[in-house]
Amino acid sequence: MKTRVWAKAVTAVRFVALGAAILFGLASILATGGGGSGGGGGVVGGGGSSSAGTGTVAVLVGDALTPDYEHVYVYITKVSLIPSPGTAPVPVVIFESSDPAGHKIDLLAYRDEDFLLGIKHNVPAGRYEKIRLEVASVEAEGGPCELELIKLPSGKIDLNPRGGFEVRPGESLAIRLDMDAKKSINLHEAGSSGKCIFRPVVFVDIKPGTVFRPCPMNTTGTITKLLDRDGNGITDGFDLKVTWHRDALTVLLEPDAPVFGIDGMPATPDALLLGKEVWVRGRLDAEGKFRARVAVVENVLTIDGVAQGPVDVPSSTFPFLFDPGQGYIGQPEVDVALYKDHSLVFRGCDTEVGWDAIAQDVPARVFGKLLIAESELRAAVVLLRRTEIAGTVTTFTDKVDGSGRDLTIDTGAGILKNVFVPKDAPIFLEGDGQVPLKLVCTGVAVRVFLDPDAPQPTATEVKVLADRLEGTVPGSWTSGGNPLLVVPDGQTVPTAVHVRDGATIIDQRGGDYKLSNLGDITAGDQLKVFGLKPSPCNSNVDEFEAFVILVVGP
Repeated sequence: MKTRVWAKAVTAVRFVALGAAILFGLASILATGGGGSGGGGGVVGGGGSSSAGTGTVAVLVGDALTPDYEHVYVYITKVSLIPSPGTAPVPVVIFESSDPAGHKIDLLAYRDEDFLLGIKHNVPAGRYEKIRLEVASVEAEGGPCELELIKLPSGKIDLNPRGGFEVRPGESLAIRLDMDAKKSINLHEAGSSGKCIFRPVVFVDIKPGTVFRPCPMNTTGTITKLLDRDGNGITDGFDLKVTWHRDALTVLLEPDAPVFGIDGMPATPDALLLGKEVWVRGRLDAEGKFRARVAVVENVLTIDGVAQGPVDVPSSTFPFLFDPGQGYIGQPEVDVALYKDHSLVFRGCDTEVGWDAIAQDVPARVFGKLLIAESELRAAVVLLRRTEIAGTVTTFTDKVDGSGRDLTIDTGAGILKNVFVPKDAPIFLEGDGQVPLKLVCTGVAVRVFLDPDAPQPTATEVKVLADRLEGTVPGSWTSGGNPLLVVPDGQTVPTAVHVRDGATIIDQRGGDYKLSNLGDITAGDQLKVFGLKPSPCNSNVDEFEAFVILVVGP
């Protein structure tokens, strides 16, 4: 099961929900530094923006890595809260697309940050039993399912936590929908239609009204109202009308938040005018307001690349080589211009650092304005991305003192990299939860993020890419037995599958998708298994380690 701990969370609800019917969920409380406030679904924080008897609810969307596809587009039309019986009489709409075709979201663009889909104040306080997600269509690019072939069995997805959740008077709640595209797109043909099926696998997090991941959010909209909170005649906030949502978002500028003008040059808050489009980067606070760390008037480009050297002090610029495939036509290398007391530089996405952290071969993401004629990118924000080593583990050696494991990784074309993984480094299967270090060995595909201050390549985090096994349970398997036997599609010899303790098993057949257990799987069932293929790490080298099992047929 996926498990996460947030540094500032006091209480949180975690559950898994699937499909288009009433679903069974799993709830858990996560308590970390700062104490707890009681039962499941509790929230913290005051909220000045809601009237008595109401609260504020925000809906965010994200996704884990899906290497099968370049893009997965989901067109969301509505998100509603369904009240528990005997409480509020009607569903409460948190988000409704202004376009009947739905708001188009590329799930794969939100692997490291959350997309703010909608926020609503004055939500009636009380208990709610489910979240209803309505989807108009699904498209994919770069994978085995062509755009026009994906079938959506039902446009209505009900997500049910066990026991429901509560919106409390004057408080706020954030709901994050983690739509796992890799597991949701079923490559088995839909009967005789020959179409791929989108059977939603949605992980849902509920917690106080703040973002879930360390990274702040970016959003764009049109200013509909200017705010002067301290009455000194200087704009320090505004209401922002985002194009995909009917309700305005209140943006409050942090005291030292820089403002950039249309030309990408430093500006004053006077540049923030009614009717102007503005890009902001920041976080939601406990009241559901957006605390902006920086604001830029009109369009902002987001460009990934690699620094080709340090910042030149006299010119305050550094050479930057664009990553390929970003749709840019022209010279792939430009100078990035920085502005003292305005341009912000972060390591990762939230640790502010000095300009001297920019160096040769450091990967970065730049938010700013591109002047093609001058080959100059004027930066509002520079994120120094974590350096990573990605590839397949070829050899491994455990340290004699038990401090960790040395890995040799083939990054492609025969290039080998050595990296040390400390025993306490967090290791996760992409989208599926924690992996013990002992399972990271020969044949495993990994992304290792490096400590920039370590004298030798040392991991701060490891993400393991999940292997997939698709096939049918043979008649020779004894129901409930572990290992489970699965005959891979197109083969005749079964593969032994070790179903890990706490593995998620989901029956996706028919319209009544539900969480199941190993005892519910029978001979003839068609399965889609996610985990780690057999390797020397397993207690039995011939077993596939299963973290998630989807029952997709017959």
